Amino acid sequence: MLRGFCAFLRASVIRSVGPVLVCLLPNSGLAQWSNGQAAEYVIGQPNFTSTASTCTATGVSKCTGVAVDVPNGKLYVADSLNNRVLRFSYPITGNAPAAELVFGQPDFTTSTANNGGIGASSLSYPTGMVVDSTGRLFVCDLNNHRVLQFDSAHTIGSNKPSADRVLGQSSFTAGSSGTSASRFWTPRSVAVDTTGSLYVADFENHRVLRFDSASSKANGASADGVLGQSNFTSNGSNYFSKNATGMANPAGCAVYGGYLYVTEYWNERVLRFDAAAQKSNGGAADGLLGASAFNGSIPAGLGASQFSQSLFGAAVDISGRLYIPDAFDRRLMIFDSAHTKAIGASADNLLGQSSFSNNTNQATQSGCSGFAGVAVDSVNGKVIVGDYVTNHRVLVYSASAMLPVDLSHVLID
Repeated sequence: MLRGFCAFLRASVIRSVGPVLVCLLPNSGLAQWSNGQAAEYVIGQPNFTSTASTCTATGVSKCTGVAVDVPNGKLYVADSLNNRVLRFSYPITGNAPAAELVFGQPDFTTSTANNGGIGASSLSYPTGMVVDSTGRLFVCDLNNHRVLQFDSAHTIGSNKPSADRVLGQSSFTAGSSGTSASRFWTPRSVAVDTTGSLYVADFENHRVLRFDSASSKANGASADGVLGQSNFTSNGSNYFSKNATGMANPAGCAVYGGYLYVTEYWNERVLRFDAAAQKSNGGAADGLLGASAFNGSIPAGLGASQFSQSLFGAAVDISGRLYIPDAFDRRLMIFDSAHTKAIGASADNLLGQSSFSNNTNQATQSGCSGFAGVAVDSVNGKVIVGDYVTNHRVLVYSASAMLPVDLSHVLID
């Protein structure tokens, strides 16, 4: 029972105040990474040097989102250009696995956007995804300006299933953009905390919306909070006047305990909001990566403390380590204990390049064309990331070692 409890803790980050707990289980804990290490497996291609864009049960095109459900043994891949989400059996045990089910299409060879018309079972360029502790899947349906909810997604048995709930639209057949407490404009990423609050990176509205108890909300329900804007009807960008309260095209979000991380496409930075669920609308960020000050200019060039544009996605593991896909620099940046980092701190490791001064476009086992979308399996020490620009694949990395993790810093319900 202790093993199962600790595995649950590793898969779910916890909130509130409680006792010290240390899990010292085999094959568990803190993953160790080496700069530029080789990927373990590739999804979407037959090998690490192939780059074809295809639409099959084993081939993909422009994967920009991934989500992993470790307890239920499922991996979800947003195959964006094919307008579908693929479900794979997890863990992955070899190259080019075949998907077992497809969302958004009736079969594995069809790629039509909103196939059959916009509705509860259609998709148009899905991107960010997340799975909650019950196995419920949330999918950003970008071009339909909505987030779809699939309850018990791991138990679905037929292709092109219907969603159980929609946010961002009043019904499953609506698909226009908007700026209000109940509308989105190209939602890019989602994250969910242990209380069931859902955070949505609303890209063109330059904000993140929070939906408390999201899974029980009615279709088209209003958000409970907003960051990046002072109210639900404003949508200005702070690209030209950077500060701690505004955003410029948020494209990724992740939660760890009460911490919310938000990546910004145009501002080339990552914002950290402490006790995010308690923030007032338009509340200021508390931490920052990618720049030396909230109102400072963004430094140009490569480096361990810099990002490029196109920060699509974010993930945090059980130790508080933050993973940021830095697409145009073609690397995955890794920050240990990110919630303790000073403003402008350097990354501790990277994947996709051999050093922080390289950004070579590669189709190899250790290189990439540009990462987007990332998921972490803290139980088994895996990172799964979409290599979307020209390589049309998903890479699975396995930690070089696993050390016991001290959860004494984690706040427990």
